[in-house]
Amino acid sequence: MQASREVVTKKVQEVMQYGITEAMDEAMQAFSMAIEVRAPAAMVAAAQLRAKLQGLLVDKKEIAVTQMASMTPTDKQLLLDAANQALAERKALLAPDQPITDIEPKLSSN
Repeated sequence: MQASREVVTKKVQEVMQYGITEAMDEAMQAFSMAIEVRAPAAMVAAAQLRAKLQGLLVDKKEIAVTQMASMTPTDKQLLLDAANQALAERKALLAPDQPITDIEPKLSSN
């Protein structure tokens, strides 16, 4: 599913000629305009958008697992695999020398 999403995203970017560079340029233009018109809320929104585009700011997604003790080893492994996949996707968005500063998932498969 992830691979097919990447293929579709790449095709859309090719057709639309729109990618991270264009999105960052637009966010910077919005930030500059917000400064000119003295609109602090718009400045914050543009800064947040730039941070999200760079992978510095990530919306939290919570997974509620109630009674993990009652999970089967297979379910625990699926949860671990999903966490590792999410981490790999985040790492792929970062520049090669940019570290992930938040805590990486540390789950055991037991």
